[in-house]
Amino acid sequence: GILKQSLYNRDKDIAYFSLVSLGHIRNTESARILLANINNKAFSSYKIASMLENFPADIVEILIEGLEDQDENLRLWSIRLLSRFKPKQCAKRISDFIADPSADIRAAACEYLGEIAADGFKEAIQKCLNDNIWHVRMQAVITFEKMFGAKSIADIAPLLKDSHWHVRNSAVEALG
Repeated sequence: GILKQSLYNRDKDIAYFSLVSLGHIRNTESARILLANINNKAFSSYKIASMLENFPADIVEILIEGLEDQDENLRLWSIRLLSRFKPKQCAKRISDFIADPSADIRAAACEYLGEIAADGFKEAIQKCLNDNIWHVRMQAVITFEKMFGAKSIADIAPLLKDSHWHVRNSAVEALG
């Protein structure tokens, strides 16, 4: 209705307060509107995501729908938000994002798998340990240690010699 239309108002204050109002309503309709505006240049994606994190778990189905969207940023935020809600029913679908062309999506998928601690995804996370992008490897180290604890030593130890210091530091912390 009116709040959705007001998001596009020329007056930035009106648009902003419409966004805030939708964030306070916290129902599936307002969640759908907010998620659809995750790429709206007038607002920060992070701001919208932080609002959606405070919604009830009723929005999980909307986030799962977002996984199928053509927009890379919407898929990324859907995965990141699903990591907060931790629904296990989409674990297989999200594990498929380990092979996504976007490094951010690969890292988010790895984080999600660690958050839900789902069995059966060790191979998917191992692929991330060998990713060519450092922040995917770093997230894989964190996820692997979180899921497998001391059993992760053999997989994480080689990353102590990684070319990127964030990855090496994560490996040290995981093994420490």
